[in-house]
Amino acid sequence: MKNIFLALVFSPIFTLAQPIFRFNDSIPVIQYGNNLPNAWAGGINYPQWSAVDLNNDGLKDLFMYDRSNNRVISMLNNGATNPSAFHYVDSLKTHFPRLGGWVSLNGGWAFMYDYNFDGFPDLFSVSKQNSGIIQYKGNYDVVNGYTFTAVDSTIQYKYGAGFHSNILASSNLVPDFNDIDNDGDMDIIGQQTTCVGTYAYYRNNIIEDGYPYDSLNDFSLVTNAWGNFFLRSGGYQYAAVGGYHISCIHAADDFLYQQEEAARRDDTYSALRTIDLDGDGDKDVLVGDSQAINLLAVYNNGDSAYADMNSQDTLFPSYDNPSLIKSFSATSFADLDNDGITDLLVGNSEFENRRGVKWYKNTNTNSAPVYDFQSDSLFQPGMIDVGEAAAAVFADIDGDGLSDMVIGNSRSTFNFSQEKTNLTYYKNIGTATNPAFQFITDNFASAASLGIPGPLFPAFGDMDGDGDKDMILGTFNGTLNYFTNNSGTISFTSSNYMGIDVGNGSTPQIVDVDRDGVLDLLVGEQNGVLNYYRNTGSTINPFFSSIPTANPFGNVNVQAQYYVDGYSVPFLYDDSGSYKLLVANMEGNILLFDSIDGNLGGSFHFVDTVFSRYFGYRYGFNCSVSGADLNDDGLTDVLIGLYGGGAQIYYQVDPLLAVNEISTPASFALFPNPVASVLNITLQQFKRNQNYSLSLFNSIGQMIYHTKSVKEKMQVDVMDFAGGIYLLQLQSDKGSVGKKVVIGKQ
Repeated sequence: MKNIFLALVFSPIFTLAQPIFRFNDSIPVIQYGNNLPNAWAGGINYPQWSAVDLNNDGLKDLFMYDRSNNRVISMLNNGATNPSAFHYVDSLKTHFPRLGGWVSLNGGWAFMYDYNFDGFPDLFSVSKQNSGIIQYKGNYDVVNGYTFTAVDSTIQYKYGAGFHSNILASSNLVPDFNDIDNDGDMDIIGQQTTCVGTYAYYRNNIIEDGYPYDSLNDFSLVTNAWGNFFLRSGGYQYAAVGGYHISCIHAADDFLYQQEEAARRDDTYSALRTIDLDGDGDKDVLVGDSQAINLLAVYNNGDSAYADMNSQDTLFPSYDNPSLIKSFSATSFADLDNDGITDLLVGNSEFENRRGVKWYKNTNTNSAPVYDFQSDSLFQPGMIDVGEAAAAVFADIDGDGLSDMVIGNSRSTFNFSQEKTNLTYYKNIGTATNPAFQFITDNFASAASLGIPGPLFPAFGDMDGDGDKDMILGTFNGTLNYFTNNSGTISFTSSNYMGIDVGNGSTPQIVDVDRDGVLDLLVGEQNGVLNYYRNTGSTINPFFSSIPTANPFGNVNVQAQYYVDGYSVPFLYDDSGSYKLLVANMEGNILLFDSIDGNLGGSFHFVDTVFSRYFGYRYGFNCSVSGADLNDDGLTDVLIGLYGGGAQIYYQVDPLLAVNEISTPASFALFPNPVASVLNITLQQFKRNQNYSLSLFNSIGQMIYHTKSVKEKMQVDVMDFAGGIYLLQLQSDKGSVGKKVVIGKQ
């Protein structure tokens, strides 16, 4: 696994034909009279939090992994005495490796824990190779910031005479990392299939055996039934505690299984976090379960190593406001008000997706916490968040010449049972060169009352020639719904528009594809191809055959490897007189195609992956793409809808202004090119008394590899980089030179 580095500079551009986009989070968004402090963070669905210092300034920041789309969010702490101290920082996303399962929806996990006590947090996540835990060692320096190196792809424990086995974990079997026996090293509490509803205790023996802290090769299984308790599930979850014999192997005893002592259960998944809740020096547990709405606390009356749970709180914290979440509570601990005392965060792992981050302030001490409920919607009110699978588009809704923003979703859940699909409208109240958005309604066109199955994908165009924007709405069932704009009021007109049905997941764009002056339709679909429907009517009376004019349009198919579906979302736009096509897919990538004009019946040319989850974006499933010229510079800017429920804007940069190459006599040769695994580099006219650095930039200008350890002959391993076009830049005391590198995957 390569270290991933960050460049906060305009990077060299290696082809002037390819658009360059820069993230812009300075555009103000006003909602309910307040400026949203983290408007463009992208939304939150199913968060798991870790409190770590991400910029080495002595303050604990927040690392968040969203298990709904394997996305990382970093929030830096400015020291304020309330949660407004935390601000989303987009630039840190490239520091982290790919996390979570390959294609798992609503799965995976990632936590940070300084296992080797070097002051730099390390990273643990579910292994992609098998059912286990992958470990990344963290490091920090002032030039590169945080970097992570894979140390162990599957952490193992020892058993018997020299045998080893993986510590079991999966996307839904979430372990806990803590010093369970208070001996100074990191132990693991994990789940297992030997006895459903109990937890395995893997003790770290490096202190006892004299290994350095960097070692994670000395775990042993103490018991499959830590704490001598097991979960019973139902409408509320609770634990069977005290005196129950369980059918799992203890370090010293073989307990006989007594089935009559266990309630019938559904074998559901659960998530556990250990913490001393009562100040007695041992570890108690907080448990969330996928079939329960309550948060369960189980108290330990044993010693630090051999827990013995003998009491519980099934409505924790019952002394305050019990935490009730629709399903699968996920607990985390962080100091949210910078008072030096760790608070409780309760997130959700399923279903709730808009008010699912609860904050409980610790009003006592870290050793004996008392949690006082503060909020059930931490952070989300400060960002654009419409629920799940935001489909965001630009359109001049009110005819004032400015691009407004409308966002559809797949669902938005409130208060357990209340779930809806809807459209949210943000009016552009800025100027032609400086946009600003204001929330108007989350029931645009009364879509929430229509019961249309999501995800909802809106598209806008003047379909009846009256000078205003009508709306066509794509839906889960593959058909289209038509909404007419009458004097600024957009209202539902008909379902099953023109009999068009693409199967499942219709994602329309209204655009004049063949440039004949009348608006046509492009429609993406679940299987990853595009459908082109030519308008054979007129500007005031459109007509579309229910049979597509071209399918797959341009022979485009964005279904990714290992994915059953593609969920293509098209955005065709004019770039200096010629069409370019951006297509988003289920994997979270956005692909660029050209060679479109005069070639509508042929195959389009794939240029590159312009936005990629492998470059750190991790947009996730069913992301969307749209665009407009927001700052009146003649270039099309891009709006991306994220599965987390939010949106992000990227300004297009003039490639001529972005070029940053300096001529220099220094040069280098490289082979093979294209390269699949190892790139060989030979410096020409290498001078030992000069300072050199070597950097690799991806297609949107991000530095993803950097080293100052440059030799006359060297190699760079590119196995973990996504296939595409890159720029390799050599910097010396006299300037820099770059060469194009094509990384091709088998």
